[in-house]
Amino acid sequence: MKVRFVAAVLLWLVPHAAGAAAIHGTTTAQRGVTLLPGVEITVTRADTGGHAGGVVSDELGRYRVSGLPAGRYEIVARLAGFTDARSGPIVLAENQDAEVNLDLDVAAVSETVKVVGEAGLAQSQTSVSRDTVSGQMVDVLPVAGDSYQTLLPVLPGVVRQPDGRISIKGARPTQGALQLGRGSGSDPSTGNFGLELPVDAVESIDVVASPYGAEDGRLTASLVRIETRAGNNVWRAIANGVIPALCLKLCDGGTMGVATYQPRGWVGGPLVKDRLFIAQGVQFRWSRTRVPSLPEHANDTIARSLYLFTRLDANLTSGHTLTTTLAFFPRAIDAANLNTFNPVGVAPNARLVGYNVAFIDRLTLSHASFLESNASVSFYHTRVFGEGLQDMELTTEGNRGDFFNTQDRRTVVRQWTESLQLIRHAAGEHLLKAGFDLMHAAYTGTSLSRPVLVRRGDGTLSQRFDFGGLTSQRVSGLDVAMFVQDRWRISPRFVLEPGLRLDRDGVLGHFNLSPRFGFVAAILPRDIGVFRGGAGVFYERTPLNVGAFESLEAATLTRYAPDGVTSASPPVTYAHRTGVLETPRALAWNLEYDHRFGSDVLVKLNHLQRRGSHEAVLDSRESGSLADLFLDSSGRSRYVETELTVRYGANDNRQLTLSYVRSHFAQNLNAFDLFYGDFRNPIVRSDQYATGPADVPDRFMARGVLTLKKRWTLSTLVEIRDGFPYSDINQDQEYIGVRNAGGRFPALFTCDSSLLRTATVLKRRVRLGLRVYHIFNTSSPRDVQNNVDSPAFGTFYNSMARRIQLTFQFIPR
Repeated sequence: MKVRFVAAVLLWLVPHAAGAAAIHGTTTAQRGVTLLPGVEITVTRADTGGHAGGVVSDELGRYRVSGLPAGRYEIVARLAGFTDARSGPIVLAENQDAEVNLDLDVAAVSETVKVVGEAGLAQSQTSVSRDTVSGQMVDVLPVAGDSYQTLLPVLPGVVRQPDGRISIKGARPTQGALQLGRGSGSDPSTGNFGLELPVDAVESIDVVASPYGAEDGRLTASLVRIETRAGNNVWRAIANGVIPALCLKLCDGGTMGVATYQPRGWVGGPLVKDRLFIAQGVQFRWSRTRVPSLPEHANDTIARSLYLFTRLDANLTSGHTLTTTLAFFPRAIDAANLNTFNPVGVAPNARLVGYNVAFIDRLTLSHASFLESNASVSFYHTRVFGEGLQDMELTTEGNRGDFFNTQDRRTVVRQWTESLQLIRHAAGEHLLKAGFDLMHAAYTGTSLSRPVLVRRGDGTLSQRFDFGGLTSQRVSGLDVAMFVQDRWRISPRFVLEPGLRLDRDGVLGHFNLSPRFGFVAAILPRDIGVFRGGAGVFYERTPLNVGAFESLEAATLTRYAPDGVTSASPPVTYAHRTGVLETPRALAWNLEYDHRFGSDVLVKLNHLQRRGSHEAVLDSRESGSLADLFLDSSGRSRYVETELTVRYGANDNRQLTLSYVRSHFAQNLNAFDLFYGDFRNPIVRSDQYATGPADVPDRFMARGVLTLKKRWTLSTLVEIRDGFPYSDINQDQEYIGVRNAGGRFPALFTCDSSLLRTATVLKRRVRLGLRVYHIFNTSSPRDVQNNVDSPAFGTFYNSMARRIQLTFQFIPR
């Protein structure tokens, strides 16, 4: 069923969200022409002169001082080689954000200057199209869960698939990249996102559809970059989730009780005033996800996790800073990927432990040069296993037994990046950036698979898959990248961004050249109308498990006659064979137009196209008694998207966003990571090029926040979209016709809302709240019986149920 959005949309008047007041802005020089990072920002009370906060502006000249109570403030900006910039008195009301941009003049004798970009073009310094959401919105928006990943689907073009994986712009997670600052947060053995953080430690999340900057690589689709919260000269503490989230109504069709328990906290402040700051975040998470179509007491996915994150920021000199971060994130999941047809037992259990240590050194070399160094070490240990040792059985009515695969995988990643930025003047202003990125990854593991049985509708045995014994894997690779980028500011209203990147694929040993080009053009004065866009070639990092493919256990298939006892033919063993492998590649381009109406309304129209090739796919081939499971780089994909977004408000705390996305996605469906990722798929059928599983032709989203009398905050999320496509299969678990052409899930309409009230309890300001998910309780199934030999063929199951949940939060002092 197609969804057509021709009706009028909801409209909120959106003042600001409840939360701590903040002052934010940009530090520049040359009357806004050049962005200045590393500027020391000090906020003082205008009435008493007392210190209220302080930060250092980031590499794009941005700063934010949060946690300020109502009052009058003044700001001083300092950087060696420039005269101090001071603001006039700033009056903050309760829960108000203020934007204050500071421009510094060059001093008579200039010592050092950090330069990383050009202003002019106000909000449009770069050619890339990005969407950003603040980490603090997890406490305001009615999202289900307390993690950075729960915030991603509120952005245009980002959807959560039925299997729980997040698809950004139609792509699988393995086709994108996750970064913490400039360091990789992906598990190189599979390519999936590996890093987890306490949500209170997250300052912001950027999603870039096509990062044309040559420094960004090892991806063919989108980039997700996480910036973390730093401490400053004022000690602040946050404590949330100390009361379990209770369901006041039946939890997804089950009994009333605890849905989640997620106590979390954050504390930050100075260890040495103006010199050394610490920020510490911690979060424990226990959650239950229920499948109402399964029997009671056997229908829960239970997840437990502990996330720790420490950040130290040191101002070594006025032009030299050092940031150190440490993340530790163990997780345990019982009955992962539970659904109507994969009950407890068949759904695998997972145990994951990871840590990440990173160092970021930023050094001003001269008045026009800046050096940034990044070094990090990551470790991922993944174990996947079934509930018991029964054979896994696939039937027309669903699966039973125990998950067939047990694996243990350990991965170590070491990364070192250097980037040098120079500013030069020739036919305009050039910001040159060049550097290298070294990443060494090593993966060791074991895998063991038990028999998988396929039964017909009458219960007789149709097929039996037996696997070899325990196998071991050991793969390593050194990825090397070099890049050069020029941001050429020809005039105050026109910028070109050519770039070139050279990558060495550590698994395949191939060298790949990636030309990139972007532009920004302000066609109307005062940046009222701005075009931006670009084109580029992108190369994905080949996961280590591609190199381990031939060492994994092979399957032997035995087919049975209708009686389920007599062999219909001799057993066939599918040998693992590898053909020509190339690094997955994509060519992407986009064109975007932004138009501002006044200071609060932005209209964005963006068109994006991406064509992928050389993608790793599997194919099942059989000829008589000979058969193989063949891996090569014959896969391709195509994604087309047009997005219209209207945004009211200056930031996430004062914003109404309406977006409509029209898109189409097609690909080769036997992508390697779908069969040999964290959770194995036992049966590989012939590959097809067809509509992708995350294809959503039409999607409309609205999110807004309304504050009433400074005490009540109402926020709402609305999503209307087409359902995902699915394939028809028969009793032999074989696809019928074209895959993903069997039909679509019903169109989704969901509305979630939260109502929060600020109050004082025992002299502490707190926020009490009520969240209602899926308010209108419309049909929203997540499972479908797609087996044509089942009497229930075409029946949908596992619809989301309306849920009511209490929340309680401490507001930072």
